[in-house]
Amino acid sequence: EDRSPRPGPRELRRRAFRGLDALLTTIAERTQLVLAIDDLQWADADSLVLLEELTHGAAAPHLLLLGTVQSGVELGPLSSKAGREVRRVKLAGLEAREAERLAHLVASELDRTLDAEAIATEARGHPLYVLELVRAEGDAARGLDALLEARARQLNPRERKIVELVVLAGVPLPQRWIAHAAELGLPETLEAVDVLRRERWVRARGPSADEPVTPFHRRAGRAVVSGLDPARRRALHARLAATLTELSAEPRLASVVVRHLEGAGAHAEAGERALAAAEAASAALAFDLAAELYGV
Repeated sequence: EDRSPRPGPRELRRRAFRGLDALLTTIAERTQLVLAIDDLQWADADSLVLLEELTHGAAAPHLLLLGTVQSGVELGPLSSKAGREVRRVKLAGLEAREAERLAHLVASELDRTLDAEAIATEARGHPLYVLELVRAEGDAARGLDALLEARARQLNPRERKIVELVVLAGVPLPQRWIAHAAELGLPETLEAVDVLRRERWVRARGPSADEPVTPFHRRAGRAVVSGLDPARRRALHARLAATLTELSAEPRLASVVVRHLEGAGAHAEAGERALAAAEAASAALAFDLAAELYGV
């Protein structure tokens, strides 16, 4: 019988990291290795620690990590690291002349006349905002936020509820989860998500039960939830908390569930859930998640 002491959680995590290091090192010795990760803002703290180890640890494999993240989002150790071969490329907005040219091109396809200069100024170099303003008949004087809020009010109740849930969720939601939260059938939900995708309210590759959905862009998301009254907002948070609890066992979503319980006004339940989830995260070696939950 093996009576040697069992390794502790930190040692187990260290071994797991080193195992992945060894695997990627073996691959990198045979070919050029590139890890491409989109939307890193959705990564949890423990995943970022792992990426830090893979790129700057003592036994880091020879690889290129290419990641994208929304502007204004900090990524903990990855953001603060100023060490070897770290490059940050900021995707700047369009120059005013380029934005005006884009507005003219889109307007010509729609057979409209507009004030391209005013649109370029209001869009602040963002091509998606240029498209929204042209689509709104070029009435840039009202401001993009006002135009988006007006568009949101025109959504039918089914689509409006779905996009509200997507915006408030804070994480990508598979379409079958959206159906559960919205209390709709899956076929109806898939149809509604497809409408919202074509209308540029959400991002999704297509109608599929497990295909995740995210807001199309942040200003559109703000426009959707800006008019929510407190009671409806609490009800949506409650549905999201119930959906994530019933359909997902992912530890990384524990803090999201706690946030939705707080948004629903269930503060006592949120505290109990945070404590239980923190203990489970610690046992599962997710120490950063555990620290986050203990701090709730």
